[in-house]
Amino acid sequence: MKSTTKQLEERGKITNKQIEEDTHTTKELYNLINSKKPINRTIAIRKLTKTELNQPLFTDKILKQLTIEKKLYTKLEITNTLQQADETTINKMIPLLTKIGNNQYKKPPLKPSKKKTYPLPRDIIARTLGKINPKYLPLLQNVLKQDNIEPISEILDSIGFLTYYNQEIATKENAKLIHETLTKYNENILIQYKAITTLSAYNDQNTIKILKKYTTNKKEILKKEAERSLKHIKWRS
Repeated sequence: MKSTTKQLEERGKITNKQIEEDTHTTKELYNLINSKKPINRTIAIRKLTKTELNQPLFTDKILKQLTIEKKLYTKLEITNTLQQADETTINKMIPLLTKIGNNQYKKPPLKPSKKKTYPLPRDIIARTLGKINPKYLPLLQNVLKQDNIEPISEILDSIGFLTYYNQEIATKENAKLIHETLTKYNENILIQYKAITTLSAYNDQNTIKILKKYTTNKKEILKKEAERSLKHIKWRS
């Protein structure tokens, strides 16, 4: 059943007309980021994005709001803004990996994704980081060089998604870091699974060789995911 205008507004959905008719000052818009009305929050974020994008006060406020935001369209407005993040904002986002919601995989799924595109990251920060400017890939790669397993699991999703849709960063050097992550965490099945999925974004001989090796793995989900990644590489070559 189609949602009514009121129902959509209760979820934070706004119209262009509402934006055009809004007359709040910048200071008032900042206060509206925390308004009790979802549409006010969305309007404030949409308008401030045009003038305050990547300003520390603005990014701090919308990141804080994202941690508590329940309304779909307001949440989307925040993530759409954060996809335009600069280096400073991205470095604020990374510590929030795994900290918002509980939709993240705690273990590999029973079956690989059937999607013919790259699976959308489940963690909301990982999903947003997967849509940033690809020139900031090194900031995401830095997470892989640390030893905190939960963020590594999520950042692999971001790196895979970003690389899959921006093939200019699908280099042998970038693939090598994923290979090294596979080796380093060879006892962690979730990271193994995520890294194998990430490798579907690359198409170099070493990646293909590694994936083929995993097609004989004793763990069925790793075997199936490697087969899926190889199919994706073939489809896109």
